[in-house]
Formats: sequence, structure tokens, C-alpha cells
Amino acid sequence: MKKNITLLLIFITMSLLQAADEGSIKWTFSTGGEIYSLPAIGGDGTIYLASYDKYLYALNSDGSLKWKYHALTDNNWECFLRNTPALGSDGTVYFVDNSYGYLFAVGNDGTEKWKADFTDGRMAAPPAIGPNGEIIIVTTMREVFSVNPADGRVNWKYTFSGGEDEAGAVIDASGAVFVRGGRLKKISPSGNEEWEFENGSNIYSSAIIAGDGTLYITGSSDKTLYALDGNGNELWNFTAGDKIYGSPVLGPDGTIYFYSYDGFIHAVNPDGTEKWTFDEQFQSLFGDIKATPIVGADSVVYFSGVTSDFSTRLFAINPDGSARWSVTLSDVVRFQATISRDSLLLVPQGNKLLAIKVGSAGLADSPFPKFRGDYANTGYANVSVTAIGPRKENIPGKYSVSEVYPNPFNPRARIRLNLKRSARVRVDVYNATGRRLLRLTDGQKNTGRQELIWDASSYGSGVYFIDVMIDGVHMTRKALLVK
Repeated sequence: MKKNITLLLIFITMSLLQAADEGSIKWTFSTGGEIYSLPAIGGDGTIYLASYDKYLYALNSDGSLKWKYHALTDNNWECFLRNTPALGSDGTVYFVDNSYGYLFAVGNDGTEKWKADFTDGRMAAPPAIGPNGEIIIVTTMREVFSVNPADGRVNWKYTFSGGEDEAGAVIDASGAVFVRGGRLKKISPSGNEEWEFENGSNIYSSAIIAGDGTLYITGSSDKTLYALDGNGNELWNFTAGDKIYGSPVLGPDGTIYFYSYDGFIHAVNPDGTEKWTFDEQFQSLFGDIKATPIVGADSVVYFSGVTSDFSTRLFAINPDGSARWSVTLSDVVRFQATISRDSLLLVPQGNKLLAIKVGSAGLADSPFPKFRGDYANTGYANVSVTAIGPRKENIPGKYSVSEVYPNPFNPRARIRLNLKRSARVRVDVYNATGRRLLRLTDGQKNTGRQELIWDASSYGSGVYFIDVMIDGVHMTRKALLVK
């Protein structure tokens, strides 16, 4: 009995130490210039980072340099990289410069594959990758190009009216492209305009696409979040207290999060009603901060802003809008971050990339454009692409169950199942005495990755066991609920 109690105390102590570690900086990496974009993460965990010093950096997951590629070596003035790279399914890194209008394709070993010249207009937005692997770029000449990933040749070109598109193209699962130049436009996979949404206000953000096809877009001067159907018709709108410049993001449950210049983070339900507004009011005097929240795999929201005392603080916000924790950073963070699978929030700050420990293991698996060849918001280019069909997740080679995350948790825990084929799945939750508390699921599940959420709001702190049975294969995972 004493041995069991000792082991339980050790487990609780280790878990609490792990939770207390959240918000600490694990490593930093410095480049030779400012970092103006969020990094991209390859399927093998490699971090790709574009810098103002004309280099594309590839980092190992521990922050050490893997290689760097020098772009625009022949041009010595006004040349800079300030856009997020996009990652192809074969590991190719696609990125643009913001001066001369080149699109680069670099292998995952740092060797150049090709460089395409679009010097009639520079690119202010990152490239995006369609479901058939095509590269979509938008230039300052208001031109949209579909580019062949093999050699950089142009498949088609579309020219639009209106302002520049600094947010870049967003592509849905069918290959349709959405751009904005003051208005949101839908372009068919063959390069023809299908419709345009006019809201009487400048649109600055990327559109985001929900699983049911609903599009969300924000207006600046009218301070409004819009929900549109697939034909560009307005479903509802939600007005904030001030202008909205950053893009909205989606949580796994369909909640829409965005930051507005009234200083608040807003959470809006999928029906357009307000869910919550975060209590902390951030300073909006830094006009060049087009801030966007980040949602983790455990639905925790991360946001860095300047608070009332003019300090920069990074907040982790629970799905109910309450503060989970916060830390003070040394300088202003002007651009959004991403989260690695090993629970590191990668935050650009000046010429440094900060790796901050968090409880979320990766980004939320919900639709949101990340310009990385992955429109499922996993943050990783780990999907296969074919010329004749949609993207599909890699099929697992065996039945397996991931560790519960986050762990410790409060109040929701996620359990990920990997199924090599369709199977009967039963998942039960037991307490430390061996009593079954509830059954999360019992039925047939499809091949691939499945995810279950246990909401333990009505249970007390303690150790619990998640018992999983997949076609007679039995697995158990331990979880610690800390309230």
C-alpha cells in the first residue's frame, strides 16, 4: 500500500512540475535580421524560418541549426524574406521574397530546386499549396498565379481589382482559391472568378474555412466578423468594439477567436453569438500589430499582447475564457506563433525565435489556413498529395493509442486513436480504485486517426485510467486531473 502511495505521489509531483514548467523559455535561435513571419514545421519536426537577412533557416526541434539557404545572393539592397514558407508533401520548401518577386523551391536538404521570376510584382503574401500540389501566389500587381510545383511554370493567371492582398490565398479541399483585395473573391480551380463578397469595408484578414464549408472573414473599418456560405452569401455578422486587422482562427469545437483594436480577444459561437471576451484588455497603440490568437490541440488559446502596464505578456487562456497562466516577455511580439508536437510555442520576437514550453501538443486540428500545404491546421506538412484525389492522412500501420494530453489536464483531456483499418472501439474511464465511471465510446470507427475528448468538469482531482479496446487489442493510459 505504501509503495502505491509513494508511486502516486511521485507521479503527481512530476506532473505538477511539468505543469509549472509551462511558460518557460526552453531555447532561442537568433538570425541575422528581423523575423516577420511565423515558422513552418515539417513532418519530421524540422522548423523552417524566413528572415530579413535573406536566409531561409532549417532548425532541428531542439533549436540547433540544420542548414541555411541564402536567397537573392546577387541583389544587395532592399532584399528581404518576411513570409511564412509553405511545405510540400515531398518536403520541398516554397517561399517568396518581398522585393524582387521570386518564388523559390528548396529541397529539405537546403539545395535549390528552382527559382521562378515574377518580378512584374513583388509578393507581399506567403505562398499556399492546393490539394493537387499546385503553388498559389499573389503579387502586388493584383495577380494570382497557379504554379507547377515541379518546375515553377505557370498553370494559370487571374487578375483582380481592388487593393493588395497581404494576407495571401486560402485554398479549400476542392482546390478553389480565396483571395482578398478589399473584397473576398472566390476563384475556381481553373482560375475563373466565381463570386465576390462586398461588405462596404476593407477586408484585411485571410478567410478561414470551417469543416461544413462556412467561411469567416473580418472587416477593418466596420469592425465586423462575417460568416458566409459557400456561395458568398452572408449568414450572420458579429460586430466588435473596434477594427479587426488580424485573421480569425477556429477551435476544434467551431468557436471563432479573433483580436480587435478595442484590446480584447473575442470568442464567438458558430451561430454568431458571443461566447466570451477575455478579461485582460491589451493596448492597441502599436498599430502595426496585426495580432492573431493561436489555438492548441487541447483547445487552449495563446495570445501575446501589451497590457495596461505596457509590459508584453503571453497568456494561455482556457476554452471557457479564464486565464490559465501568463508570463512576461522581454519585448513586443508582432506576429503570430505556432506550436510544435513536442509542446513548444514558437514565437518570433525581433531577430529571435523563442521556444516556450506549453501544455498543448501541437495546434488544434481544425480548419484554418497555415500556408504550409496543410489546410487542416495541424501545422505540419505530413499529408500525401495526389493529382486526382483529395488529401488523405497517412494510414497507421497498427492500432495504437497516444498518451493523454494535456497531462495533467483540467477539465478536458484528449485521447487519440490510430486505426490501421475500420474497427470496433470501446473506451472507458476508471478511477484509481478500479471503478468504471463512464464509457466514452463503444462502436465502429473508421480507418485513420480518431480523437476523443473527455470533459471531466464534474469529477474531482486525482488519477484516472483510460481503458481502450480496439478489435480485442487492449491498452490503458493514465491521466491526472488537477483542479
